[in-house]
Amino acid sequence: MKKHFLHLILVLCCTAAMAIPPTISTIVPTSAASGMTIQINGADLSGATSVKFGGMAAASFTIVSSTRINAVVAQGSSGQVEVTTADGTALISGFIFIETSGIITDFGGFWRSTGASPNAISPDNSHHLLSFTYNNVTYSTGVNDSRLTANGVSFVPGNFKSLPVAGISGTTPASGSSIYIALAKNVDGSANVGNASTVSSYTVMKSLTDGLNGLDLGT
Repeated sequence: MKKHFLHLILVLCCTAAMAIPPTISTIVPTSAASGMTIQINGADLSGATSVKFGGMAAASFTIVSSTRINAVVAQGSSGQVEVTTADGTALISGFIFIETSGIITDFGGFWRSTGASPNAISPDNSHHLLSFTYNNVTYSTGVNDSRLTANGVSFVPGNFKSLPVAGISGTTPASGSSIYIALAKNVDGSANVGNASTVSSYTVMKSLTDGLNGLDLGT
């Protein structure tokens, strides 16, 4: 009985010793934008089930060997890189997520353009510009900062208007002529065509000042 008990203890000890958690030594490069590939170097990376950048799951990853994983960054944030296997999670700090130029609107509640590839969802009605990113800094337009905050967007507060003037002056078109504004194809169904029956009263002034702060991108 003692012999069998001792044998069981040895088996359990050996099994526990074989469970080696993964480790990460370096990531190359240390900064990346959405769609870029990061090489993760370390040990015992085989069998990885999850890779995250700044808490956001990678768009995809390939296990090259037990010491290397190539992972594609999705939308993310700066922070730690995580690799999880059945034996544990490896962490390394120092990853910097690069925000590429882009915009966020309130289409469908919250819509973001993407840097790696065009957003598969194309806005086709009234929606306002909430923020824009320039030189890796995101600025809010002041239209709905709470919507940005609720979706985890870090930004520099702003107050932008599309046309900060009282009106537009100009000459009246000659008798019998008209000036039309061609709407986007997703709005009126025709590319670069002004439909007189629907837009004959749609003026330049209205187009430039439509919506909150004139930032309705649907027009």
